[in-house]
Amino acid sequence: MGLIHVCSALVFLGCAAAFPAYEEQAMCAEAERCNQTACNALGAANCHCSGNETTIPLKDRPQIVYLTFDDAFTATAEEQFYRGLFNGTYTNPNGCAIRATHYITQSYTDYSLVNRYWHMGHEMAAHSITHRNST
Repeated sequence: MGLIHVCSALVFLGCAAAFPAYEEQAMCAEAERCNQTACNALGAANCHCSGNETTIPLKDRPQIVYLTFDDAFTATAEEQFYRGLFNGTYTNPNGCAIRATHYITQSYTDYSLVNRYWHMGHEMAAHSITHRNST
């Protein structure tokens, strides 16, 4: 499987995990709708209601992609995925190498790799011990 397919699968899995279950959504208060009149009064440079096309040209819009990884930081994952992604081949528009946030668990994690990647500029975050959910 090519690197692009692996990245696509990771992004898909990350997106699927980012959205709470239906039961959890029902407990959340609905966000207020954008007041288009108030937004218009602020001007297009200062306000934008979702669902309407922005007047900011595509070339001037910031493009942001967040890479996150979940669970143990292992030598296998480093060799098969991280090494190729973070070896400097892929860069941001400013020329800096891309980085990620790693939500690591204590189990099976190689902390020498965590230290190496943290020194490279990656963010390290604590993950829960379990993947418990409400069901």
